[in-house]
Amino acid sequence: MGKLLGKQNTFRLEGECSHRTETELAALDRAGADAAFRAGQRQLYEDILRPAGFLRWKGGAFVRRGPEDWLEDIELQKERHGTRTFTVNCMAVLLFLPGAEPDMTFGERLGVLAVGRDVWWDFAADAAEGSFRNVGEALRRFGLPWFERLRGDGARKALLREGNRPWAKAWLAALD
Repeated sequence: MGKLLGKQNTFRLEGECSHRTETELAALDRAGADAAFRAGQRQLYEDILRPAGFLRWKGGAFVRRGPEDWLEDIELQKERHGTRTFTVNCMAVLLFLPGAEPDMTFGERLGVLAVGRDVWWDFAADAAEGSFRNVGEALRRFGLPWFERLRGDGARKALLREGNRPWAKAWLAALD
């Protein structure tokens, strides 16, 4: 996977928020943050994802069909405990694989692709614009190119052979 990471030390994070105190959580304008998230998500779709061929799928997910019959999926995952932070998951799954399990995907967090570690961005009303701008830049520089590098049987087969994915043999067989 190391070969797919790119130049993580050249990307500057903006809007990262890994923790909020109880006091910060109590003071958080949840309605304003949620409105800012929807606005940022819409802008991200219009400026970057739609021109790259992605369609809105559900909630915070955007998908496109790759040229080699796989689904490329970018999901904005909100933190589930109400901290008003989100991360970005980039995933690819082969379509039409007989007996496919839902977890038969290649996936990476955008933060790992951009800076080599998991990143959660802030979408509080006063931080969302900068966070979404930063996510957009990371998607352009690291997320979308990651999908491109996965294309072609050689790249997929190399990834399937590394790691310990229980379903890798079935996918390798389908590619042959």
